[in-house]
Amino acid sequence: MTDMHMNNSVHTIPTQFLSESALVNAVKQKLVAEKGFATPRDIKMVITQQLESETNEILADIYRQTLAFLFSGNKAQSWTGVTQR
Repeated sequence: MTDMHMNNSVHTIPTQFLSESALVNAVKQKLVAEKGFATPRDIKMVITQQLESETNEILADIYRQTLAFLFSGNKAQSWTGVTQR
C-alpha cells in the first residue's frame, strides 16, 4: 500500500530566506529579551535544542535546513555578530 502523502522529493528553503527567516529572528528576539544579546553560537544552540525536541517532521526539517545554513560558515550579515537591546 502506497502512502499518497509520501514521496521522494526533497524540498529546500532558498538560502536567501534562511538568514532572515522568522525562525532565526524569533530566536534572536527571545535571546535578546532573556540575556540582552544574541550571538551566532547562542542562536545555533537554541535551534539545535528545538530540533532535538521537535516531533513535527516539517518543523524538524526547517530546523535542520536552518542549522545547515548557519553551520555552513555562510557569513550572512543579518545573523552574524552580536545583537543587543
